[in-house]
Amino acid sequence: ELDEVEQAKYFPEHLPLRPLAAFMGRTVDPDSSSATDETSDVGKVLQYLATLGPEEREDFRDVFQGDITGPLVLIRNQHVEDELLLSFGDGEKWGIVNVGDAAKFFRDFEHPNIEKREDAIVDERYLFQNVDRADSPINVLIGSRKFAEGWNCFRLSVTGLLNLGSSKGNQIIQIFGRGVRLHGAHGNGKRLFP
Repeated sequence: ELDEVEQAKYFPEHLPLRPLAAFMGRTVDPDSSSATDETSDVGKVLQYLATLGPEEREDFRDVFQGDITGPLVLIRNQHVEDELLLSFGDGEKWGIVNVGDAAKFFRDFEHPNIEKREDAIVDERYLFQNVDRADSPINVLIGSRKFAEGWNCFRLSVTGLLNLGSSKGNQIIQIFGRGVRLHGAHGNGKRLFP
């Protein structure tokens, strides 16, 4: 057992950052030739979230910003082409669905437990590019192969893969690379003790 001084050395107050879960699938469009099911991988994650019961929502209250009542709401931000937002009821937005054509996905996706809304949201805290900011309420990302490369996030702590990794290549390594980057004790990417 560590005393308080030893704990402070190994577990500084500013670490770890708020966790972020990213769920990545191979398909977005259920009409795509690569889709093996009538529902896309991205759609399956949304269906799962929409059917969470009260007890399951309570278990993940912090992930959902404490707002766990009402239907799952899929919100199309008219100012952003490739992002949709998620909340429960009228609560705080806690998730981003990042797809290539958000307008088409929003128009085509249907589920009885999901309410769809359009809103002109200008708050930058809700943008994918800002998930690392301290004031970002986003705790869940859902998308397709876009997450494999081209972005970094020190908050990423859970990576869920759906129908990925069936072909040769380094895609899976790249995806997991998003979540193993070190923020570092002093924001420099290095461990406290070498």
